[in-house]
Amino acid sequence: MHGDGIKLAITTNNPPPARLLDITRTISRVGMRPTGIDRVERAYLKHLLDTDIPTFLLARTPLGYILVGQEGARHIRERIEGRVSWGAAGAVSRLLDRRQDTVQGAEAELRRFARARCTRSGLKRMLERNLPPGTAYVNVGHSNLSGRVFNAFHKGIGGRVAVLIHDTIPLDHPQSQAEGATDRFAGMLSRVGAAADLLIFNSNDTRAKVGSHLAGQGDIPDSIVAHLGVDLVGLDDHQPTLGPFGEKAYFISVGTIEPRKNHDFLLDLWQVLQSRLGPQTPGLLICGQRGW
Repeated sequence: MHGDGIKLAITTNNPPPARLLDITRTISRVGMRPTGIDRVERAYLKHLLDTDIPTFLLARTPLGYILVGQEGARHIRERIEGRVSWGAAGAVSRLLDRRQDTVQGAEAELRRFARARCTRSGLKRMLERNLPPGTAYVNVGHSNLSGRVFNAFHKGIGGRVAVLIHDTIPLDHPQSQAEGATDRFAGMLSRVGAAADLLIFNSNDTRAKVGSHLAGQGDIPDSIVAHLGVDLVGLDDHQPTLGPFGEKAYFISVGTIEPRKNHDFLLDLWQVLQSRLGPQTPGLLICGQRGW
């Protein structure tokens, strides 16, 4: 119903015949330290390939779309996880593409293991020829969320589209964004709200904020909240070493270091704490790669 906000999805016992995971973001960032969104995309790749439902991969490149089948997806996973090295860039990539060699090499490997390839305009036909009807499209990377992709799935193979939205920071804090980022995110969210069959959220807070931003758009897709997990690491028999502040208590901030993460506020806050608490002020450890 219009104005009802985002609806909770009703789970069923009718899984799709196959799933297609979009790894455009992962491939475009090969060779770079993974961000939080990158790690989520990798986690979904690992999980989907470990299930009994066939999983295909899709990536958009400057030369068009690449579709990778189940067996090829396992080879790509080995490279993404660092167990096998990426190959060298092909001659075509070097000729037409000025991006990093590592990304060119990753795209060359995708072409090597491809089930099919096509230009931008051929996506719908490629999906029809290579995927079973009803295949579900899963996108958790905030990349390649275009009308072309949505139409190819809905009109080509009658598949459902599931999209994970990580946050709405570009809309909530536009003053901290790079130029053009807020408008691009608003356009993406509008397309997703109009075309997705299921929205996945990492928290109830994100779900509420997306509902608020899409409130004037009309009907909104069903949704579920799927909290992000962590990999459990076993502890050995050794005592953990002391942190950078010795036995003193300290706080850790983890995330890309860039204006929208609001590190300025943390530093200002710690300056106030220092003036009030003196030597008793807890330490502050900021961990992350430098962003834009």
